[in-house]
Amino acid sequence: KKVALCLEQPGRSMSWELRKIRKNGTMLWVRETARAVIRANGPIVLVACEDITEPKRTQEQLAKTEQRLRAVIANAPIMLFALDRSGVFTLSEGKGIDDLGLKPGQVVGRSVFDMYHDAPQVLSAVRRALAGESFTEVVEVNDLVFETHYIPVLDGGQVAGVNGVAINVTERRRAEETLRNTEAELEHVARVSTLGEMTASIAHEINQPLGAVVNNASACLRWLA
Repeated sequence: KKVALCLEQPGRSMSWELRKIRKNGTMLWVRETARAVIRANGPIVLVACEDITEPKRTQEQLAKTEQRLRAVIANAPIMLFALDRSGVFTLSEGKGIDDLGLKPGQVVGRSVFDMYHDAPQVLSAVRRALAGESFTEVVEVNDLVFETHYIPVLDGGQVAGVNGVAINVTERRRAEETLRNTEAELEHVARVSTLGEMTASIAHEINQPLGAVVNNASACLRWLA
C-alpha cells in the first residue's frame, strides 16, 4: 500500500514504521523512507531502511512508565498541580482533587488567588513559592488537611511558575489527634492512680501510730477508772 502511494506521487518522499521478523525469529522495528523515481523503462521505488528497534523500545517503555504513573496518580490520595508565574493553574490531576469536589483539569485557567481568597494560609504558601522558595507545609482547605510540597520552576534564573504535590493527610491527622487525646487521658489516669497509691501508703503509715495512741489512751482510761 505504501509503495503504491509512492508510485502515485513520483518524486515525493514518504516514511513509515513497521515491524519485521529476522531469520532467527527475533523482531525489530524499522523506519523506511521511500521515493518513486521515473526512469526510461518505467518508475522504480527507492527505499532506505533504518533500524529503530532501540528507540522504539525506549519509547514503549516510557509509555508504559507514564501509564503506570497515571494509574498511581489516579488512585492515590494525592493532587498534582502547577501554577504559572501569575498563580493561574496550568495542571491539576490526581484523586486528591475528588476530595475537594473537583474534577481533574477543572481548575486549569483559573487563578489560585481567586479560588482561595478566603484561605490566607494557602495564598501565603503560594506567594512564598512564587518568590523562589522550595518547602513543605501543612495547609487546611475545606476542613481537609493537605501536606503540600511546593517546588518553584526556574527559567533563566527567574521563577516561571510552581509545581506542587498535595497529599491528603486528614485521616492521619485525625488519628494523631485521637492518639494524643488518648495519651493525655492515660497520663491523667496514671497520675490519679499514683495519687491513690500514695494516699493508701500515707494512711497505712499514719494508722499504725494512731492505733497505738488509741490503745494507750484506752489503757490510761482504764487505769484512771
